[in-house]
Amino acid sequence: MEEGDERTDDTSNPWAGESSRDSDKDEGLFKLSGEVHNKFAHDVSEDNNSEDDMINHFQVRIGTRLVHGDRWRAVLFVDADYFSYGNDGDWKEDADIRLGEAYLNFRGDGFNMKIGNQIIRWGKTDAYSPLDNLNPEDFRDDLSGRREDRKRPIPMASMEVYAGNLTISGVFVPFFVKSEYDLIGTDWAVFGRADGIPLMEEDPSDSLGNSEGGIRLSGIVERLDWALSWLSAREDLPTPDTLLHLPVGFPLSAGNLTTSQLAYFLNATGKSVLLIHDRQNIFGFEFETTLDSFGVRGDLAYIDHTSYFTRDLERIRKPVFQAMAGIDYSGVNDWYANFQVLISRIRDYETRIVWAKETTRAINGTLWKDFFNGDLRVECRYYYDLSGDATVLTPKVRLSFWTPVIFEIGGEWFDGTEETIPGRFQNNDQVYLTAEIKF
Repeated sequence: MEEGDERTDDTSNPWAGESSRDSDKDEGLFKLSGEVHNKFAHDVSEDNNSEDDMINHFQVRIGTRLVHGDRWRAVLFVDADYFSYGNDGDWKEDADIRLGEAYLNFRGDGFNMKIGNQIIRWGKTDAYSPLDNLNPEDFRDDLSGRREDRKRPIPMASMEVYAGNLTISGVFVPFFVKSEYDLIGTDWAVFGRADGIPLMEEDPSDSLGNSEGGIRLSGIVERLDWALSWLSAREDLPTPDTLLHLPVGFPLSAGNLTTSQLAYFLNATGKSVLLIHDRQNIFGFEFETTLDSFGVRGDLAYIDHTSYFTRDLERIRKPVFQAMAGIDYSGVNDWYANFQVLISRIRDYETRIVWAKETTRAINGTLWKDFFNGDLRVECRYYYDLSGDATVLTPKVRLSFWTPVIFEIGGEWFDGTEETIPGRFQNNDQVYLTAEIKF
């Protein structure tokens, strides 16, 4: 659960479990609603001539809902994005429009069924959960914002069956939908701005052989909310794999691999990088409870296969164990604090793996203070690798005096080594201003 999220397991609510985007929008027939959001970011320093000085991301979401009694519900939304990138006065644009959340929901006696474009979240921990893998994300604009805002609805069928304090959930995704990202040419691209990398990306066909699905069993024992889950899915982000092994003695064999070195090898050999979305099974356990004024939650995940790239320009697969636990506190005088610990370990680790460490131990969380009945919020979100290899810091001020407009002013700072994701984007420090209108 991220800031502002509302999770509920109250089966007395006919639409329990709906995403926070749908909250408080159930009254009336064909009631038009939506939101307009714009983020303007300016790079803090010019580290090279190719990076963007300014990025603007304009988003519109508009749609309607139809509620018929306490049994039927229909939702139809359309999402649009418009990106503009400025570098030394030169601007380039990119835009797309797509179907957003669009589904039919039927609630029967003891079950709830939904078919269509949806967002479903598994896992209990805030901001990031190793079990939150059902929906792809949009990585074209930053990676330190709220993960909830990056999620993209995709076609799926879901059902929940209630039996006392137990709930059995099933999800079926008929075909694979990858995350949205730029491969090359922008500050947030997978390969950054490295030139000369010929790329071919695997495109799994829209067939049942590439479908995804999972089962989740959840329940409540006194004050403990728990769940067990299994998900079979493809990796939303691709892993590179070259079509030729590295020749013995080629100069890439020493040191950590960079994208410029990779481009040098490919240009020298005339070969390409093939991007793979491998299938994996994710087994999980999650829990949430309260201790006095504190909320306590945690997620455990075992991933049977995760793809990694090596100095030998090969893709190898390794099991990964991830554990995340956190505690939060809503204190007096409108203070809120959240603190979480992450441990991730690659089993059977090989030193030739690049862009990933064998063990990651990190802390992350949020601290905020509200003023003027919540119309002014001063907040800081943080991530810190305990080995000192990576840091993300996001201070911000949120202003909501002028309903329904919300402004946010903040900065985003990244640091770390090339084995970490923040380190790969350490030149992308920026300040930003966002404006949001909901109707």
